Amino acid sequence: MSDAVAVYRAALGGSFNMNDPSLWIVVDTLLLPRTPGLEGGAPMPAELLSALRNAGVAKGVCTIPIRPERAPLRCNASRPGYAVRFSELLSLGKDSVQVYLVVEQYATPAGPAAERLRFERAYHVSRRGSRWRATREARLPRP
Repeated sequence: MSDAVAVYRAALGGSFNMNDPSLWIVVDTLLLPRTPGLEGGAPMPAELLSALRNAGVAKGVCTIPIRPERAPLRCNASRPGYAVRFSELLSLGKDSVQVYLVVEQYATPAGPAAERLRFERAYHVSRRGSRWRATREARLPRP
């Protein structure tokens, strides 16, 4: 489980400064499907969600809508930030995986609306020794 947490953290590091104490990440408890788009996907294992929270990678949970909605996303969290939906880890070899993620900026229910920001990324994440890092951005499949 610690490798999976390290891989997801490294993938997030491709888009964010993970050492920024003001960064607030919540995760969607549904994994991305293996097909393009957001519809479908398996539930994230409870142990993985717990490990992401215990490691400080995820500060809570929030559901990203299947289709972008007119109103900006709001999540029940103590601070505004970014909601992330991950894919399963897709093996590329012994020490390399590919991870897809969808990120949407959110606001808290009582706070001002967030800017409309939503993006998708894919990263190749490789292990060197005991550390995982995003080595390059991967190609996203086209619907």
